Amino acid sequence: MTDSGPVGVFLPWDTEFYGLRIGRLNIHTLNDDALNRVNKWAAQEDLACCYFLSRSDDPDTVETAVQAGFRFTGVKVTLVHRLTAELDEPANDINIIRPAVQSDLEKLRPIAMDSFTDSRFYTDGRFPLEKCSELYRIWLERSLLERYADLVLTGLVNGEAAGFIIGRFDQEVSRGIIDLIGVGPQARGQGLGRQLVGAADRWFRSQGATHSSVVTQGRNYAAQSLYQSCGYRTSLLEFWFHRWFDEK
Repeated sequence: MTDSGPVGVFLPWDTEFYGLRIGRLNIHTLNDDALNRVNKWAAQEDLACCYFLSRSDDPDTVETAVQAGFRFTGVKVTLVHRLTAELDEPANDINIIRPAVQSDLEKLRPIAMDSFTDSRFYTDGRFPLEKCSELYRIWLERSLLERYADLVLTGLVNGEAAGFIIGRFDQEVSRGIIDLIGVGPQARGQGLGRQLVGAADRWFRSQGATHSSVVTQGRNYAAQSLYQSCGYRTSLLEFWFHRWFDEK
């Protein structure tokens, strides 16, 4: 990560979705000079809110952000898995993993809307909770219906869709990326999450990926435990902040 170039970028999709002018900082450290640039840019864009992803190893940046009114919204945890030939098809899994189809959405929508309450949008406190839930429903639908993702799998428990995983393959760096995974409450604790992650990793490897990555929240211990049980290891910690410009 570097802090060269424009200080921030306006986010049209977030702006339309939440009905507020929103941007994201391109820089990952803050000092007085950078903060002046941020304030000038935000005023020019007439922003209501901006997101800031900070390095976790820079106490001065964190202190500057807090003093400037940035609201801490969570720890971004990036985990990475080296894909090897050991990712063989399991022999004894009782649940079925297959590509998701449109008819699965009736069961999967509620799972998407209920599975990501640890995200920074919920934690922020100012985004309407119903909009936070709708965000993940839209993400699921567009991934499946509009091909926003390369991979959408569903897990069947007793013949019904009980979970999903969404992923992409970055050919330039031979990396698979898990975007979202959700398991319904009736299927949790039964190994379905591990099956979904394993199936995604095998697909990534079949496309030529040498490793895969996933991002979760520092407060989401269950997700971290799941990924670690599948061979993922923490590679990076960063801090999310949001700044609302009507707050002093």
